[in-house]
Amino acid sequence: MKKQETGNATAGQEKPVFNQIAYQNEFNRQKYDRINLTMPKGKKERVRVAAAAAGQSVNEYINAAIDRALNNGAGAAE
Repeated sequence: MKKQETGNATAGQEKPVFNQIAYQNEFNRQKYDRINLTMPKGKKERVRVAAAAAGQSVNEYINAAIDRALNNGAGAAE
């Protein structure tokens, strides 16, 4: 037995498919800046462990550290 296809597409036309990955990539490209961070071997694991201990992702942990450094040094270069 052949399964019948259902949907709103007419014969010979395919219904557009939502591409979740492309949507997320475009959203991230528009809303976030990216930075490539390099560090000495072994330091990444230390950061990962510290982030987990703080209950944060590595990204959250690094962003919080950057925010603290920027706020503590506010006005220093002015």
